[in-house]
Amino acid sequence: MDERKWVLTWGQAQAGLSYFSYPSEPKTYSIILNTAITGEAVRVTLSNTHGKEDVLIGAVTVCTCTEKGEATGEILPLTYGKKSSFTLRKGERIVSEEAPLELTVGAFYRVSIFVKKGKLLSGNLLDSATLLYQTGNQTGAVYAPDELRRRDDLRHKAEKSLGMYFPRPIPLLDAVEVRNADGAEAIVVYGDSLSQQGFWTNPFEKKLRAAYPGRYSFINKAVMGNRLLYDYNKWFPAGDLYGTRALTRISDDVYPYENVRYMILALGVNDCFEFKSINSPGAGEKPDPKDVCNALLTIAKNMQARGTKVVALNIIPFGANRDASHEKDDVRREVNRLLDENKASFDVFVDIATPFSDPHDDYYAEPSYVGPDKLHPNAKGGAVIADQIDLSIFK
Repeated sequence: MDERKWVLTWGQAQAGLSYFSYPSEPKTYSIILNTAITGEAVRVTLSNTHGKEDVLIGAVTVCTCTEKGEATGEILPLTYGKKSSFTLRKGERIVSEEAPLELTVGAFYRVSIFVKKGKLLSGNLLDSATLLYQTGNQTGAVYAPDELRRRDDLRHKAEKSLGMYFPRPIPLLDAVEVRNADGAEAIVVYGDSLSQQGFWTNPFEKKLRAAYPGRYSFINKAVMGNRLLYDYNKWFPAGDLYGTRALTRISDDVYPYENVRYMILALGVNDCFEFKSINSPGAGEKPDPKDVCNALLTIAKNMQARGTKVVALNIIPFGANRDASHEKDDVRREVNRLLDENKASFDVFVDIATPFSDPHDDYYAEPSYVGPDKLHPNAKGGAVIADQIDLSIFK
């Protein structure tokens, strides 16, 4: 019996890129990735889900490479509908034909996309990949250096202003799957910016790889500002960065992929935190904690029905953030109480709120665990969260 199967080795959730989007000009976007599992063939999914116009793709290639992106093997062209040059329609998501590519555990590989025309509005700000921004068609080059991008200055200014971390946005690339013969499976993090920024997910992935070499790929399907119950406020200029509500986007971000063995469910903070703010939906609805909890239970039930085990995290405190209030924290506390009450509905329930809280006043996070905005974990706080998830779960 053929034991080979398609497994995600890298992926991201699609959101709008807003101010961080890429203009319409002939550019190559070379994305350097690292695989935790073996592969003998590859297929690559591109997405223009949040695009406002069609994008003309001139070529897509894949190859093994060094950590800096220098090709170390044959540069293989990818085709979509048997075409190497094609139009990616607005709202469209397409999967390539497979190409033979031998990947060993820990190998670097490169996906290069030459865009001839079309503004790039769909992608994500994720630091689990390195993007090289290059003029012209560099898909066949052994190596082409990265170029400065003027909008990187805007990104760094936003980081300073908001006290958040914004990795360089990765456009178009949705997922990479490999044909694996070693029984590997995927673990997907389904979350918001607390997961997207990588401060807990990166150290957790490092530990996971060390504990189970070649066994699991770790896929970050988080979106900043993402809520369970509501889409972003259409009047908020950068709202499309928050993506579609989690109850809806799961159909694009998780369901299409087989062999997702575990989901780490880390959502809900924005439902508790963002009402009565400029980026809240509509009139700034205050959520019912029961609805937030039920949304998480619905996601868990649907994933379990697909054969995926669900590891649920509760919600850390945010009292020191400038937009915090006791009214918002009351919602968070009640959601956490309801999650604890219903924890048997998840395969594993992990309390990250208690160890993350200030031991003197649990309205606040422990000050040394959060970044400048007093909401997102820093490296120390991220390590605390990662340590709460017992790796023996994944045996």
